[in-house]
Amino acid sequence: MPILQISNTGSLTGIENIEVNNELYNVSFVDGRCIEIFSGCDNSSDFEFQTEALALSASSALIDIFSNNIYDLRPELTQGCESIQVCYMVTPYQSAFPTVQESFAANNAGLIPNNFALSTILALLDTRQQVDTTYAVWEKANNISEQPIMAIVFLFLFSTIRKVTFNK
Repeated sequence: MPILQISNTGSLTGIENIEVNNELYNVSFVDGRCIEIFSGCDNSSDFEFQTEALALSASSALIDIFSNNIYDLRPELTQGCESIQVCYMVTPYQSAFPTVQESFAANNAGLIPNNFALSTILALLDTRQQVDTTYAVWEKANNISEQPIMAIVFLFLFSTIRKVTFNK
């Protein structure tokens, strides 16, 4: 289940546990230049998603989350966006400096449907100067399936230590 990350001022700063192609990811919304945010923005390995298909899947997952909540109606509440009409959340996936191939999720206010698409931007584009654009910085979420295993191991060790202590 996705978890919205909200600042003290009510801005959406990110989302945890977004499913993209059967894997969980966290995303943060960050303003700046691609070259500052993504390790130089000069190689596909700088990005979490390195293909057009994966980047589109990530943008599609964002659109699904923005359905029917306050952030869908008010795009300016997403960190990095000040426009009351639209917020473009950019997911870069390939670089051919000075340009970057990216997928974007467009969270539109009002009756205009949200959408996602592909485009090309300049690596030097500073989203701090764009009132309607922010970068979506993705990373894999912690593997939830490992947590119960660690809990079982801990309980086993604790019960073994406790048994040894009481048997003395």
